[in-house]
Amino acid sequence: MTRALSLALALVAQVAGAQDFNAPVLGKALKTCSSGAVISRCKCGAAHPRTGYCCSGVAQATGCHLIDDDANTICHPWWDGAQIQDTKGCVWVKVGNPTMVPASGQRPAGASGWSGTKYYRTSAVNDALDFAGDFTAVVVYSAPSLDSSGSTMFEDGTPPGTGTKGYAIKADRSTNGPFFYSMNGSAHYVQDSGSAETIGNLSVVCFGRAGTNGVLKVRTRTTVTTGVGSAVADTTDYGFIGIDQAQTYPFTGTIYELYFEAATATDALCTSLINTVYARGGT
Repeated sequence: MTRALSLALALVAQVAGAQDFNAPVLGKALKTCSSGAVISRCKCGAAHPRTGYCCSGVAQATGCHLIDDDANTICHPWWDGAQIQDTKGCVWVKVGNPTMVPASGQRPAGASGWSGTKYYRTSAVNDALDFAGDFTAVVVYSAPSLDSSGSTMFEDGTPPGTGTKGYAIKADRSTNGPFFYSMNGSAHYVQDSGSAETIGNLSVVCFGRAGTNGVLKVRTRTTVTTGVGSAVADTTDYGFIGIDQAQTYPFTGTIYELYFEAATATDALCTSLINTVYARGGT
């Protein structure tokens, strides 16, 4: 084979590979993304909403997530329409059968129907999400109604009533919006008063720690920073999705994606993560 013919065949293969990203997967994993090969967005809103392409470069057969991983990502659970997935390989134990919510338009698949017998938890009590210092986390969700009970989207710590260690993100409390709890002997919390949900819309909350401060950003509202003291990791309790450790306050809505990274929570980082979710997942 001549050098010219070899180069021509290589070029044809490269072009064919680049075009393959928009095709239906039909149970076959898509090729890994390379810079410039495809538009940098997931395909949840395209012609094949559940054959989506994960823009962070992970080949997958179905579904998609909205946030891209970076070097600091620790765990990143999402749903493919049939089961929970995690881009970092973190293991999530399914308890009971949470309801699978299919993808619709730009909105990705998720899970709902949370209760004391239907939730997910980490596989070990001493897990990667037991942050002893700064971190940033995101929950992508929707709320069917205003919830005054303080229902739980994620908790890895002792319940806020006890408040000895760990952290939690609680859902709506009337007009006060999500609460971020950081526990270290008492339950410190950060809230954005007046940030109640627009019912049924895609919502995003970004939260975490920056030194002795707790940081919370609800949707595109102003970031709130509040002193919460030093971090105390909870290495003796599981992390729970959809319910609290005491299994008393289940979330009442749908969770589409969670994201955790070992990076200081800042307004800039939270704004970037939230803007990415809305650009790809719509409202």
